[in-house]
Amino acid sequence: MPFVEIHRFRVGVAATVFALGACAGEGGDGDAPSPICLTEIMYHPVLEESFEDDHEFIEIHNPTTAEVGLQGYRLTGGIEFEFPNDASIAPGGYAVVAKNRDALLGVTEYALDATPVFGDFSGDLDNGGDTVTLARRSGTPESVTYGDQLPWPVAADALGVGEDWLPSELLPLESHRYRGVSLERVSCAMPVAEAGSWVPSPIDGATPGRVNAGVGDLAPPVVLALATPHFPITERDPIAVTATLGTAEGLGALTLEHFVDDPAVADEPTESIAMTPLGDAVFEAVIPAASAGSLVRYRVLLDGEPLSPRPSDPFRWHGAFVDPELATTTRTYHLFISPDDWTELWDNIDDGRTSDCDLSPTWDVEVPGVFVHEGRVYDVRLRYQGSMYNRTGGNEIRDFPYLAPARPRPLRALSWHIKFPRYARFHGTNKVTLNKLVQGCPGITSSVGYELFRRAGLAGPATRFVRLQVNGGYYHYMQELGAIDESFVAAYQAGTDEPIGHLFKSAGSMRVTGLLDCGDGRLLPEACGHSSLERYAAVYERKTWDWAGHDDLIALIEGLHAARDEGDFELRDFLASHFDVDRMLTYVAVNNWLGAWDDMFHNYYLYQRRSDARWYILPWDLDLTAGGYQSAEASIYIGEEGDPDNREGLWNYFKDAFLHAYRAEYVARLQELNRSLLNPATIEPLLAATLAELDRDEAEGAPAGVDCNIDTKLAEYRDYAVARHAFVAEIAVLE
Repeated sequence: MPFVEIHRFRVGVAATVFALGACAGEGGDGDAPSPICLTEIMYHPVLEESFEDDHEFIEIHNPTTAEVGLQGYRLTGGIEFEFPNDASIAPGGYAVVAKNRDALLGVTEYALDATPVFGDFSGDLDNGGDTVTLARRSGTPESVTYGDQLPWPVAADALGVGEDWLPSELLPLESHRYRGVSLERVSCAMPVAEAGSWVPSPIDGATPGRVNAGVGDLAPPVVLALATPHFPITERDPIAVTATLGTAEGLGALTLEHFVDDPAVADEPTESIAMTPLGDAVFEAVIPAASAGSLVRYRVLLDGEPLSPRPSDPFRWHGAFVDPELATTTRTYHLFISPDDWTELWDNIDDGRTSDCDLSPTWDVEVPGVFVHEGRVYDVRLRYQGSMYNRTGGNEIRDFPYLAPARPRPLRALSWHIKFPRYARFHGTNKVTLNKLVQGCPGITSSVGYELFRRAGLAGPATRFVRLQVNGGYYHYMQELGAIDESFVAAYQAGTDEPIGHLFKSAGSMRVTGLLDCGDGRLLPEACGHSSLERYAAVYERKTWDWAGHDDLIALIEGLHAARDEGDFELRDFLASHFDVDRMLTYVAVNNWLGAWDDMFHNYYLYQRRSDARWYILPWDLDLTAGGYQSAEASIYIGEEGDPDNREGLWNYFKDAFLHAYRAEYVARLQELNRSLLNPATIEPLLAATLAELDRDEAEGAPAGVDCNIDTKLAEYRDYAVARHAFVAEIAVLE
């Protein structure tokens, strides 16, 4: 079963061939055209291990027979660079402007002559799309705005996807480091602003300072826009696919190859339809109507060879989904997965997360699948979601007459982790978690709890209820939790100049299990044949900047322990110097008010800002809060060493440090929040909003049913909020 991405773009663009010898349509002084032109852009090299893409470059070409001085020329847009007064380009020559000149010259495969390489330019080329402008002090600039999706080559965005998505012949990814695919202009005679004038370089075949591999006199055929009928397509609808090309002149045979995808079959037979010209370089082919719930695959061929998707794109087929017209108003997601891959998901986790001293190598292994929402088809990677204690637990699905796994038997409703490719993120995120709602039934603790954190000024994932269909059958009623990753951080920091920082998830164990240990901020010496660094890396999973390692986190933990040993004054000074104290006090106050139940050893995130290197904690897993584990009269100092309400006697070194060093400030923050945000009058509307979103009939009608009594759970939350508010008000006064 191949996996694809469907594109819905319309760009009214047509390529035109201009006379050679000058940059078409670009004025210089007066009406004179600019004698030089943009010819190559490398905006996202593979495997950059720095905060900026140091191996970016822009190439400029002089197609004339005379030397061109560069005085007064500059590059603008996403970057800034002004050429030296004495710079020039020889007749027929090239100049390269680098983000980091020394780094680019260090790529031995380019074999660059240092003379025509300039730099460093300031700023950077955005990987999702940016503008590059070659300007003069007077005259019309030459400018192009590129993108990383149709009609632009996807592969120019660091091959378009990560290692897990690429075919074996392109692996290992290390073999492409600092190179990959550039955008090459076919000819300076072609309009610089049009996507049809640019082609992807061969993989690792960028040519800074030399003639482009894709150079030519005519623009190659390129699909600039591709569309299918708007959602929903029903089983009564033939599927009309329209393709807009850069030009209709000189084309060979244009056909649409298609088939109906079967998740259980790898090599389905295909059919081809001749595409009919509609005028203005627009072509159409109509695929016969398919049955409800079908995935229809298609691609555009020119003389039998792939035209769209491009051969360089990291997917081979576009896709359309025939809506099954379910009788539901609930947000619905469709997953498609082969029975063998689905079985593998269970086998990957059946033996647990650890084995003796080591982690299971299959615990987080993903398999390919397809995700569909509102008719859009996404190529995804799938695995089951959950901690080492609860990933395999779920209610039984006894009636599922659809393509299903061989194991477990009976089938269980489990939580899913869905990862999206870089070229097709889902509403801006690259990960989605679907919670099975067992411990968290019916989802109000997460919905209300994360909203409370957000209103208190901390980041918390958005939640919503969804119906999940797998291979055409109703699988389970679930709660979607936004993943906490770089896209989550970017959204939280939107509107600020703060860059994405260092994010770690505490994924520790209640007990020492060789490589693993409690993720509570304790020191992790070498053990069971594993180094201290290996143990920190396993317990604190890095979620941003994978290349950056764990040195800063280890230094933080070691510094915290040293400060604790020195005394209260030194501890407070250390915390003030290394943490966002305000956010830390808020986190501890809200989580302890809710009755924190497992941040004593895992299930929280540590985040370090890059602007000032300060740390704070973000919440995760609120399933058994608000009365599910702790009573309304639980201690307000949960997480402190020796507190009677710590889970199984465990405690958190970070929380303990703040509860000691900032005790008065903590109590004051808790009082303030208890009077305002953490008030039954504030919480009741949040409960009502959650109840309004939750579809009882949909939930109770799921094959695995509901794991709790919804009315009882709502009453328990209300009772907890009232009693906790009163208890904290009284105990805080006594403090």
